[in-house]
Amino acid sequence: MNKWIVVILSLCILGCSLEKKENSMKDKNPATKKKVVYQVFTRLFGNTNTNNKSWGTV
Repeated sequence: MNKWIVVILSLCILGCSLEKKENSMKDKNPATKKKVVYQVFTRLFGNTNTNNKSWGTV
């Protein structure tokens, strides 16, 4: 039991570092700034027939 506590505490201490890591994502600029459109066209121009038929009958 004491071994596990020592192992967990040592991993927590080793996981913390004094050096600050810089975020490299801020430095990267996208090559092209394209607008992203998700599911707009399928919702606007999708199925316009809104007949709700019970049990899928024709």
